[in-house]
Amino acid sequence: ETQSVPAICLHGLTWRTSPMRSNDLTADWEAEQARPNAFVRLKMFLTRDVCFRTFLLFVLYGMGSWVTINGIFSELPIIVYQLPEGWNAASYLVLIVSASNIGPIIYILFQKWISLRVANVSVFLIGIISMCLLIRYWDSFTSIDNAQRSTGLWALSFTSAIADATTSVVFWPFIASFHHNYIPAIMLGEGFSGLIPAALTWIQNPNNDNVTIFSTELYWGLLAILLGIALTAFLFLDRIPNDSPERNKNEPDPGTLNPKSPRTSSTAAILLSDISKGAGENYATTAWNVLPNLLLLYWLGFCQNGVKPSILSFATIPMGQIAYQYSTNAGLCIDPIFALLTFFYAPSRGWIMALSVVWTGLLIYLLIAALQSPNQDMAGTQTGERVVIVISTICSALIAFTKTATIRRLQMIHTVASASAPPTSDGNPSLLKTLFTSDPYSSRLHRICVNGLLPTFLGVWIQFGSICGALIFYYLVNHTHYFSSGY
Repeated sequence: ETQSVPAICLHGLTWRTSPMRSNDLTADWEAEQARPNAFVRLKMFLTRDVCFRTFLLFVLYGMGSWVTINGIFSELPIIVYQLPEGWNAASYLVLIVSASNIGPIIYILFQKWISLRVANVSVFLIGIISMCLLIRYWDSFTSIDNAQRSTGLWALSFTSAIADATTSVVFWPFIASFHHNYIPAIMLGEGFSGLIPAALTWIQNPNNDNVTIFSTELYWGLLAILLGIALTAFLFLDRIPNDSPERNKNEPDPGTLNPKSPRTSSTAAILLSDISKGAGENYATTAWNVLPNLLLLYWLGFCQNGVKPSILSFATIPMGQIAYQYSTNAGLCIDPIFALLTFFYAPSRGWIMALSVVWTGLLIYLLIAALQSPNQDMAGTQTGERVVIVISTICSALIAFTKTATIRRLQMIHTVASASAPPTSDGNPSLLKTLFTSDPYSSRLHRICVNGLLPTFLGVWIQFGSICGALIFYYLVNHTHYFSSGY
C-alpha cells in the first residue's frame, strides 16, 4: 500500500510530495556506508544545496543575536578594575541578562499583533541605540546604599539584553520558513556574535595590560556598526519571495525520507530511525523524542548562561593576568567552529548525552576552582593559567556543539511532526494557551509540534534555564561567602 509521505531533506532544495511505500521508512543501516562523507557533503553544500548569498546573509543575520551582550562580556576583563563591583561584575551582568527575559515574554503575549518583520527590526534598533548610549554613559556611577554602582553600564546592558533575549523567540520562527540547510548558518552567525567582539578586545588590548590601542567608547561604537550590518542582512532576507527555492514550502523530497538514501544526511538517518513509527501521530512517541532534548537544552541554558559566566572570574583571575580574558574570549571564538561542525558530523542522541557528561565534568572543575578562590593550588603559575584556559575553552566548545546538534534534532522532529499530522482543532493557538492547559504533558508536546510552535518554545525554554542558573548563582556569589575575590 502506498501513501503520500512528506520527507526531510538536509541536502537538496527540490521539495515535493509524491507516493512512497510506508515500509520504506525501515532503516537499512548497511546503506550508511554509501552516504556522502564530510568532504563530499561540503562540496554538495557549496555547489547545490544552498544559495551561498542566502547562507552568508543568515550568518550576518545570526551575528546580531547576542553581539551586544557577548561584547560586554568580552570587554569586562578590560574594564573590570574600573568598575566599583570588581570581580562580582560578571554575576551582576548575568542577572541583568536573565531579567531581560521580560522581552520574550512581552513578545509572546502580543505576538498576534506584532509581525516578525516588526519584531526583528525593533530588536536591532534597540541594540543599536543602547550601544550608542554606552559610548557616553558606560562609566557613569551612582551611590546606592552607600556603595558605588555602575548604573549607566547596567541600565544600558539591560536594554541591550532585552533585545538579545528577544532574538531567541523571533529568529527561530523566521528561519523556520527557510530550508533546513540554513540552520548551521544562523548558528554560525550566533557564534560570530561572540567571536568578533572577542577579536576586537584582543586587538584593543593585545598585551593584557592597562595599555589599550583604542578606547572602550570606540569599542561600543563598533558593536553598533555590527548590529547595523545584521539589520541590513535581515532586510535582504525578508525580501526573498515565498516561492523561492530557499524557502521551506513543506514539500520535501520523498527520496530523502528513506534512511537508506545516499542523499539523506546522518542527522536525518539517525532521527528517522527514532521517529519513523509516527512522531506526529502518537503522543507518547513525540514526547519520547522531544522531552530528553528539552531537558538537555534547559541544562545547557542553565550552565552556559548562568553558571559559567558567574564563576569564571573567580576561577581564572587568581591563576594569572591573562587567564580571565583568554578564557572568556577563547570560548567565544571557538563557538562558531563547533556550531558548524554539526553539519559534517551529526551525533546520535547517545553521543550527545555522553558529550554533555564531559562538559558538565569540566564545568564542575571550574566551579571547584572558583570555590577555592583566591587560594587555588596553581594560583599565580603559568601551569595554572594554561590548565584553566584549556578546560574553559573545551567546555565552551562542547557546549556549543551539543546545543547546535540538539536544536537541529528538535527542528527536524518539528518538521516531521507538523508534516505527518494535521494541526489540532484549536485553530491557531498561542504558545501560552497550549502550555497552560490541563492536558497531559505528552499531549501538550504533540500540539506544540504539530501546530508549528516548537521554534518559539525552544527560545523560551533555553531562556528559562538561563534565568534559573543566573538567579541561583547571583545569590551565591553576592550574598554568601562561598566565592571570594581576595581584595
